[in-house]
Amino acid sequence: MSKERTAEEWGRVAVSLPGWRWMPGMLARNFDGPVRVESVTDDQPGVLHRCRWTGDMTHADIRSMPLPDPDDHATAGCLLALLGAHVIDVVCPAANGGRWAVSVSGPHHIGIGSTLGRAAIAAAEALGRWPGGEG
Repeated sequence: MSKERTAEEWGRVAVSLPGWRWMPGMLARNFDGPVRVESVTDDQPGVLHRCRWTGDMTHADIRSMPLPDPDDHATAGCLLALLGAHVIDVVCPAANGGRWAVSVSGPHHIGIGSTLGRAAIAAAEALGRWPGGEG
């Protein structure tokens, strides 16, 4: 069995796929620490505009490219939204041997991961894009 990707590796896969876009509520991580996306610019898709820091700080601009945290529950919900109407089934770990499974259509693919966010990224990777993020 191959080694599981790290959260950072899953995040890099997510942002590399066509149709990727940041959504309010996503948890992002970079060298500055964790931040929640507060808003995104409309004129530059995929560019993080402003974040609300978790912890003691209130607001800051991101200075280096952040990556989404695939293990955060809010981010997982946003990732499902980025899959759009292509999601046809989500199977929880209790019904799938401890792993999440996200089935998508067009053609039918299944993404499997240790968290819902990782499974959503795997499904998008199988599709080759984020269909809900394209226009």
